[in-house]
Amino acid sequence: MLIKARWLLLVGLFLGLHTNTRLYSQNITKSPYSIIGIGDLIFSGNAANYAMGQVTQGKRNPYNINFLNPASYSGLLITNIEAGATYSQGHFKGSDQTNDVNNAWIGYLNFAFPVSPKKGIGISFGATPYSGVGYNIRSSVNIPSDSAAIPAIYYFTGNGGLSRFYAGYGMRIHKKQPKTISAFDSVYRFHVSSWLPDISLGGNANYLFGQIKNTTQLLIPAQYKLFNTNEDKVNYIHGWSYDIGVQVHDTFTTVNEIKNKHSNTEWVLGATITPAGNLAVEQDYILRTLPVGSSAGIKDTVFQNSNLTGNAVAPLSWKVGFNITQKTRRQNNAKQTILNEWQLAGDVRGTNWSSYRNLGLNDSLRNSLGISIGASYIPDLTDAHNMLKRIEYRAGCRFEQSNLEVNGTGVNVWAVTAGFGIPLPKSKSKLNLGFEYMVRGTVNNGLIQENYFRGIIGISFADKWFHRYRYD
Repeated sequence: MLIKARWLLLVGLFLGLHTNTRLYSQNITKSPYSIIGIGDLIFSGNAANYAMGQVTQGKRNPYNINFLNPASYSGLLITNIEAGATYSQGHFKGSDQTNDVNNAWIGYLNFAFPVSPKKGIGISFGATPYSGVGYNIRSSVNIPSDSAAIPAIYYFTGNGGLSRFYAGYGMRIHKKQPKTISAFDSVYRFHVSSWLPDISLGGNANYLFGQIKNTTQLLIPAQYKLFNTNEDKVNYIHGWSYDIGVQVHDTFTTVNEIKNKHSNTEWVLGATITPAGNLAVEQDYILRTLPVGSSAGIKDTVFQNSNLTGNAVAPLSWKVGFNITQKTRRQNNAKQTILNEWQLAGDVRGTNWSSYRNLGLNDSLRNSLGISIGASYIPDLTDAHNMLKRIEYRAGCRFEQSNLEVNGTGVNVWAVTAGFGIPLPKSKSKLNLGFEYMVRGTVNNGLIQENYFRGIIGISFADKWFHRYRYD
């Protein structure tokens, strides 16, 4: 049984890596804003995080993978496998035109399992998209000449993006002492396990890789007898980044003697930092002239360079957040039954994108800053006849000052989210659904406002894979 489980794990990993090595070629975005920097940054948390406004730092669940704070691996109790996909439908609105787009992509494929639940040690690995580039922009220009200005058209197109493989380790470095402090009144008892809470640390090693292709064409009407031009620039980017996460967590219990109910409240404070680092960049560049009146074919190669190498400076980023979870239990003799559960969580995050450089260029990016708030509720985990009461209902919202600034105007983002966690029979596994309505940008100063409706579906398999048998 153990050998079979290991083989299943290896086969699953191979299939996951085989699928995700092509993530950079997915049609992740069609946004004109992806022309800047490394493209649109993709949120790579799971569907449960997504539905709660993308909160991550305080999330600590033994049956879910939260790789965006690796300290959470110390809370794993059983093996977890998660996969998810996203569908996005967008409406773009400019000062004089509108456009509708839609696309879909594989969101994540992650594995995690506890090395020692007793000692609080766990590991995780997987693959996710990191950024996406996909734009097609048309711009009319006038080229000065001796007689009169020549009308022409610029076409800007781009595609590609970066993918991420990660492997991480988390462990509990301090366990609270078993000492109990109690307070009493006529109805309630209040227990605190100790003054000093649990402390967990974790780290991820992330390998980022992919290619970004940018093409610029200048097309001139054929009657002017001038050659058109085509510029292709392909950047191959790869390298390592590292996440360091911490979670401080503890649980206190309130006992209602009359109703024979226990309320276990767990609080978590979490933070993750990703230090600045360098990624290797190799660039292929070619500038060609095209035949008169044509957007294809080759007239002459004006300049070509396939040996340009350098670095992209990945900026420092940080995240801090909290999570409060309360589970109400009923004590029946020696057995406790969970009745309901609620969560409240929040995050603040930032990235120093002003320090980003790619072959010495920074694309005029600014520092980003965002905030997220989310909540969830399970009405009744014990009701075997009403499925709706066993579903986890989630909601959230977020606001972000993004890293984009165009024509002196910042491109900000706000969104509202909702979703469900549907338990699968006779297991800790769940089918997770998340939905988001997002607005990015504005129509002022020649910018484009993007309105998106997105849906994400994810499945989380949680089961005991590795058993130590006493008899064979």
